[in-house]
Amino acid sequence: MVLDATTTRVSRNGALTLIAAVAVLFAMLSMFTPATARAAEPQGAGLAAAGWTPNLQLAGPKERVHRDVSSADRAYMLSHCAAQYVCVAAGQGDGMHTIYELYYCVERNLSNFIDAGTITNKQTHNATVWLLTQSRERYSWVEPGLQKDVDWRPIWFLQVC
Repeated sequence: MVLDATTTRVSRNGALTLIAAVAVLFAMLSMFTPATARAAEPQGAGLAAAGWTPNLQLAGPKERVHRDVSSADRAYMLSHCAAQYVCVAAGQGDGMHTIYELYYCVERNLSNFIDAGTITNKQTHNATVWLLTQSRERYSWVEPGLQKDVDWRPIWFLQVC
C-alpha cells in the first residue's frame, strides 16, 4: 500500500475525530452512571456523605458529646437532661444527631450548627441560655426548666448562663 501526504492527513484527522467521539461518549456515560448507581443503592445509603459534624468546644471534664444519635435517642436524651446541665441537639444532615451535655458557664462558638435543633435548660438559679448572632447580639433565650426548638441559621454563639 502506498500512502501519500494527503492520505496520512486524513488518517490523522480521522483518528482525532474518533478520539474526540470516544471522549464525548465517555463524558455522556459518566453523566448517567452516578444516577444509575445511586438508584441501585439501598435507601439511606450515601446520606452520610451529605452530612456534616456540628461542633462546639467542651469546657471541662463534666461535659460530654454524643454523635450519631438516632431521633428516638435524641428525644429521650433531651427529655432526661440531667439537673444543672444544658442539653443541646444539632442535626448532622444524615438523619442522625449530635447531643451536647454542657455544664460550665461559658460562651461557646458554634460550628456547623445548620437548620433546626433543640435546647433543654436544666440549670438552676435562674440561669438562662442565650443564643447570640454573629455580632454577639442576643437573638433568643431558653429559660431554666424549659425545652425550646431552635433555628441554628442565625446563631453563632451559645452563652450557657
